Amino acid sequence: MKSKTLLGILISLMMVSTSITNVYAKQQSTQSDTITTEMWQIGQNYADSINAQSESMASSISPMMYGSEIWTLTNVTVVIPWGTVKGSTVGYVAMNQSLSVTRTWSINVGTSYKGYTVGASISGSFTWNVYGPNANYLLPQTNVIATHTSYFSIGKATLSRYTYRVTEEYTGAFIRTETRYFFSEVASFSYSQIASIMDNNNIWVQHVNLSQSKKFNTVIEYQNTINSTNPSPAYSW
Repeated sequence: MKSKTLLGILISLMMVSTSITNVYAKQQSTQSDTITTEMWQIGQNYADSINAQSESMASSISPMMYGSEIWTLTNVTVVIPWGTVKGSTVGYVAMNQSLSVTRTWSINVGTSYKGYTVGASISGSFTWNVYGPNANYLLPQTNVIATHTSYFSIGKATLSRYTYRVTEEYTGAFIRTETRYFFSEVASFSYSQIASIMDNNNIWVQHVNLSQSKKFNTVIEYQNTINSTNPSPAYSW
């Protein structure tokens, strides 16, 4: 059986937590369907963690009773190109006020994202200063006076399919093929919108390009749209 240092095993076992953190702080991207080193490494780390677990199990059980498996990454294919994947919860700053705020978004392992079961959790956050609207500010193309500035963060990433060949460690015999879906190139962005929360619980919000406005029938409808896997209709329709 292949030997591993204690440190190597600990690092591999840590990877099985299937949590990929936000490691990019970029404000724009030119990602395409190209398979990057980061993408391949994410898949390789997952295989290493599975193999470490398998070897650990085999070392505590007689090899005659437990056949150790080896996972080998064979292919990575982009299934959803880099783009918006999730929005955070929404906060508000009142007229003529300012706040330093933080908003966090996440997608959990096991979540179904556009028909694909996510194999690892991702998350990201952003901290920035938000300023409420000036008095008597009118939302574009309306006669509605702004009352608040809403704020939220948006996560963007690439989703890829990872294919693994699973074999028996000692004989090399093919056992099966496994498929997983992981995000990569994870980035977080801050957004704010001038808004007007009406007495009847309607909310008007300003497009992020500042040229248009849109009404939601309820504040909850607006907030749920932002805090979803398709938040764009609430801020960049």
